[in-house]
Amino acid sequence: IAEAKLLVGFSMPAALTPQWYAAQVLSAVLTEGETSILNRQLKEEKGWVSSLKSLPLDLKHQGYLALQFSLDPSRLDNVELALWTELERLKSGALDDQDLERAKNLLERNLYLEREELINFGFELARYEAISTHREWRDSVRRLRAVTSEQVIEVAKTYLTLPRSTVLEYLPKGAKPRGASVESLMAFLEQRLPNAVKEAELIAGPAAPPDKDKKAKPARPAVRTVG
Repeated sequence: IAEAKLLVGFSMPAALTPQWYAAQVLSAVLTEGETSILNRQLKEEKGWVSSLKSLPLDLKHQGYLALQFSLDPSRLDNVELALWTELERLKSGALDDQDLERAKNLLERNLYLEREELINFGFELARYEAISTHREWRDSVRRLRAVTSEQVIEVAKTYLTLPRSTVLEYLPKGAKPRGASVESLMAFLEQRLPNAVKEAELIAGPAAPPDKDKKAKPARPAVRTVG
């Protein structure tokens, strides 16, 4: 590989459950389109990644979401800190109506574009029937549209946490080994994350309403890290 690859994954709600629709909007808020939160912060403004995307896995009894970033190996610490900073801000309520509406519009557009192809239409209908019923498929756009910012934030608080995460770092040939571990990631975030969140809030304005009981210092994760 020519660049480093960073993947940060989380277990997510099972497909077609009420929380799953909020999780779809959450994923789109973070990575769908050039003005998504992570694309805006990490690629357009800071230039720390060359590309990023979501890799969802939607199954009947369990979901999974991986966030993938392509970047220079020297930027791994910067990107990991910026990622967790944005996730912490989102969980504290920093989700505006414009980002929410943009995410819903893109999801709705993608659904209708996929249904224009007969083969995609058939596969999608079969998938809904296997997991739930075809009635769920007919109601899918309405249910996405009904997702609220509170539901998106609640899913983020529940699922986008260090203890539920898996971090994988793929380095290109010749790159200096990082010796990454759970302990080193934890120590790095404990030291840098609180100030990074404060600095981001000073630039963008504090999340509203703020969670006064929320602490920026993360709990010890059950994270698997590959360097």
